[in-house]
Amino acid sequence: WQNLTPTWIEATFRPAWDAHLKLLKPFIFAWEPGSHPNDVNFFKIKDGFTLNMPYTSNRRSLSLELEGIAE
Repeated sequence: WQNLTPTWIEATFRPAWDAHLKLLKPFIFAWEPGSHPNDVNFFKIKDGFTLNMPYTSNRRSLSLELEGIAE
């Protein structure tokens, strides 16, 4: 993801990272569940992943390396 606001990172992503994602446990991800109710995925962050969130001006980028099952 690109051009994320620092507010979104700290209010939305950081709590999820600190509480669950950094433990590299599987999780369910639903992108816009109201508009895309069938687009729900089961993921795990790849072992050995290091979080990197570079700044560009007043925005951040975020990249996750995921493993999942496609059906």
